[in-house]
Formats: sequence, structure tokens, C-alpha cells
Amino acid sequence: MESYEAGVKYIKEHFGGTVPSLRELKADRDQHLQMKAAQAKTYQYFKDYQKELSIASSNVDSILGKERFRNQSKDTSRDLI
Repeated sequence: MESYEAGVKYIKEHFGGTVPSLRELKADRDQHLQMKAAQAKTYQYFKDYQKELSIASSNVDSILGKERFRNQSKDTSRDLI
């Protein structure tokens, strides 16, 4: 509660604006945390999906006897950075 009051004082002194209530701030924080969790879940899904596609692509290339040109170019670009 002290940090909220210190924040209110700071906002009033430096910005001269209205200060949101603690309830509004908590609701906003909860909304952001839910959005962050959903985005993390989506990110993990696509990261796993990309890994599966990479493995499938490697398997196809090895079956067809082709070299991994894409990985060679990625390794080269990583060395340049």
C-alpha cells in the first residue's frame, strides 16, 4: 500500500493527472498477465511446431540423399553476426 501511495504522490507531482484506483491497476495487471500467459503458450506451440517441421524436413532430405543447404546458410549467417 505504501508503494501505491508513493506512486500516487509521484504521478500528482510530475504529471498532474488523475490517478487510477488500486482496483483498476490490479485489474489491468491481471489482464496483462493473462495476455502474457496466452502469448507464451502460443509461442511455445509454434516453437514446437517449427522443430517438428525441421525434423521432418531433415528426414526427407536424408531419405532423398540431399545435403542440408538451408542449415549450411544458417551456420554461415550465424558466424557473420
